[in-house]
Amino acid sequence: MSTHISSSASSETVRVRLENGPRWLELQLSLDGDWNGGRLIVYPHAGIPDVRAADDLSRTYDLQTWETGMMSGAFQAYRALNCPRRRVVVADLRGLLSSADMTALAAATAIGVAKLLGNDLPNLDIPQWRVVDLSLSNGQTTFRAGHNPNEGVSQ
Repeated sequence: MSTHISSSASSETVRVRLENGPRWLELQLSLDGDWNGGRLIVYPHAGIPDVRAADDLSRTYDLQTWETGMMSGAFQAYRALNCPRRRVVVADLRGLLSSADMTALAAATAIGVAKLLGNDLPNLDIPQWRVVDLSLSNGQTTFRAGHNPNEGVSQ
């Protein structure tokens, strides 16, 4: 069950796109208020996600299954950066993913959360996946960078 919110989320958003051959994923995230339990992943409107299954097992996945990957990535970023936890507002989640791609979804979320916190996550290992878009927008200006996640993510 997804949770839709009227969010006081920051106007700063990040878009992360990863690709691995025919498989890909794209996330658009922002951060909301402090998280002290309850829903970590929230949505500003209905219709999210739009993830297409790339194998039989991923066809059985629902929103909560994909959310486990996003939660894992967000917690990884908060832990690695020693930052207070905030709710993650997912404005967009699209892609063609297999059941083996949960690590890539977690990594994309970690990259996005870290970027929103003004940091990078070095030594992020997602073999065969590459970051083809990492865009930070403050509501007026968009900053773009392309990165190889196996070399760390930096601007």
